[in-house]
Amino acid sequence: MVLVTGATGFLGRYLIPLLVQEGYAVRALVRPTSDVSFLLAHGVELAYADDITDHTAVLTACTGCEQLIHAAGQFRFWGDLLDFWQTNVEGTAAVLEAADKAG
Repeated sequence: MVLVTGATGFLGRYLIPLLVQEGYAVRALVRPTSDVSFLLAHGVELAYADDITDHTAVLTACTGCEQLIHAAGQFRFWGDLLDFWQTNVEGTAAVLEAADKAG
């Protein structure tokens, strides 16, 4: 099983079909408010987190996965630096920590 963060984003929209086409079982970590119809149409298993920095939710999503593709992140040319830091730095740290704990 491959866990993909950022599955509903720009990279995920291209990555998910390729993974499924290659025969991988895919789990996507998504927000509860995300439109997941695209993922469901590809047979993707869903895991939910309100925020990528939610250590418990990310660990739950990682459990049972053998690979991880971390594609979640904020990319804009403007915005609050703290928002970028939380998602891109603290979120990545949460994902790496969860992957390490999940084995």
